[in-house]
Amino acid sequence: EEAVKKEVQYSYKYSKTEVEDWSTVANSTSIKNPESQKFTEVGYYQITAKWGAGTVSNNYTATDATYTLTITQADDQKITLTSAETNAGEWDEENNSYTTTYGSENTFTVTGQAALDDAEISYAVKDDSEKGHDGKTADVVSVDSTGEVTIKQAGEATITVTAADTDNVKGTSVEYTVTVNQAKPTVSLTDNKLEVPYTGKPITGYDIAEPTANVVEEAAPPTGAITYTFYRNEGCTEKFDDGAGGTVPIAVGTYYMKATYPGDKNYTSAESEAVTVTVTEAQLTVDAKGYTDTYDGKPHDPASITVT
Repeated sequence: EEAVKKEVQYSYKYSKTEVEDWSTVANSTSIKNPESQKFTEVGYYQITAKWGAGTVSNNYTATDATYTLTITQADDQKITLTSAETNAGEWDEENNSYTTTYGSENTFTVTGQAALDDAEISYAVKDDSEKGHDGKTADVVSVDSTGEVTIKQAGEATITVTAADTDNVKGTSVEYTVTVNQAKPTVSLTDNKLEVPYTGKPITGYDIAEPTANVVEEAAPPTGAITYTFYRNEGCTEKFDDGAGGTVPIAVGTYYMKATYPGDKNYTSAESEAVTVTVTEAQLTVDAKGYTDTYDGKPHDPASITVT
């Protein structure tokens, strides 16, 4: 029986598409080592087993045995996402999410790797996924062919990572979310005390605060007008009001002021520390213009005195 088995010869025909009549497929490949033969490419195979020349003995002949093997594309492709070590933000592997702060980095990179067939990977921002911090549609990020994401403004977006079809494996996609939080600026004044002389009009020269932020060079600076609020007490619980709708001090006295930045699409609102504002008494200047001449017995203009 063993001798008979050794006489069996195997061969196969292959087609990428389904075949109704295998006689139309001309090429046949001999299988030299049946025990180690492996079929890996997706497609259709007709495998033929033939005993010798077809004659077993003087009394028997052997009929060829054929069967068809079908290998279909695998549909269990998986993509592993990896956040670059140089990223400034935080990667949540369990939830496939990346969180960063506007201005902390201009770009970050999250790459995908296919588990099977080294499939080609592509990246795209998912349609209609980009929202600003106010929930409105915005242009938050862009992504290139290497997985590098450029931050354009604070908000949220979704990146789709796709493994392309290969001959043997169907393609698939995974998504990860991006959250770009608003940066917190600092509002500061040059001095923590301000002295302004009384003029009889609302004081001026106090509006010198600027919002600043420690952000990368590519980030946009804070925008928006700063407002100033005066208070009567150091704890800044009693807003100044002159009783006639005026909110800027005129009279001599001590007041306290805070500067407030309203925030914009990339920055949160911020408030300065309170500064002391003192309206000092005005310094009067007396200018007297006298008259000098030789007495002539006639009337003359009196000396003039000007107080400023």
